[in-house]
Amino acid sequence: MTTDDLLKETFSYKSYGRHETFHLRTGWLRKGFEKIKNDPNFFNDEFAIEEFGVGKNMINAIRYWCQAFDVITSSKNGYVQTPFGEMIFKEDKYLEDPFSDWLLHYTLATNFQLAPTFFWAFNYLGLKEFNADNFIRSLNALHTRLGVKEVREASILSDFHIFIQTYCDRSNEKKASDDILDSPFSNLELVMPSQDKRNYRFKIGPKRDLPAELIAYAIVKQMQYRLKSSEPLSNFQINLEALLWEPFSPGMVFKLDGESLISSLDKICQDRILGNAHFSTSAGIKQLIVTCKKLEPINVVNKFYEKAITK
Repeated sequence: MTTDDLLKETFSYKSYGRHETFHLRTGWLRKGFEKIKNDPNFFNDEFAIEEFGVGKNMINAIRYWCQAFDVITSSKNGYVQTPFGEMIFKEDKYLEDPFSDWLLHYTLATNFQLAPTFFWAFNYLGLKEFNADNFIRSLNALHTRLGVKEVREASILSDFHIFIQTYCDRSNEKKASDDILDSPFSNLELVMPSQDKRNYRFKIGPKRDLPAELIAYAIVKQMQYRLKSSEPLSNFQINLEALLWEPFSPGMVFKLDGESLISSLDKICQDRILGNAHFSTSAGIKQLIVTCKKLEPINVVNKFYEKAITK
């Protein structure tokens, strides 16, 4: 399957604008996750409005974000908690560890089914600086090249504004207080305002509170994406350029430069986070070679939480 085939498959999904123009607020994921435990139809019931004390559109937004972050999923009987949701809220009930924010960010930024605009922005957007206009043009140009039907500009514009509100700290802007309520992901400092106030840019380089275990987790997920399989991995190799620039890669999703990525890879090898891993240079190409059996991304995450608990 070619890269364009993969892109065409990705952008055939039409989950644009389902956030109802509300970006994620702190506490929404936990509340939505907990509410469906005893009532799978909670989000379909009218009393959800009374329970949360918000309007129906915001209820729909909470449900959407819980799905987009993969903590709940739909079923024939309503909604159920996902294994990912059960894991993260078991280990960090109130999402207080920065590791959890980075993990949830990776989940959203690679969810092309439910968050295609976020996926495209973090995995493909190549603009040094971007604003609403060139953001829309770039995404629709991709749709045209792939032969995929263009999305309404209003839908992408709405997604763009939610993208900015989710990842960019706007607390110093003079706007209505509800409009600038920070999402928990603005602290990751991935998206920054440019000198030209109309534009934004990704902050490329080392990231505060981003542990090597999250880089390792992303590498395993990237390899599964490459193989189009969710099966555990055994013995693989991947070059540094791919780890910097490919979709699902730690370089793209976490916006790392080469130096900060290599520093994390050195720690991964030293601490055996992925088992027996080392670098090899052949024909001028630096590769990460991993010798492992039945390596699953969730196990990498569990090991981090176990280590954090015992500290």
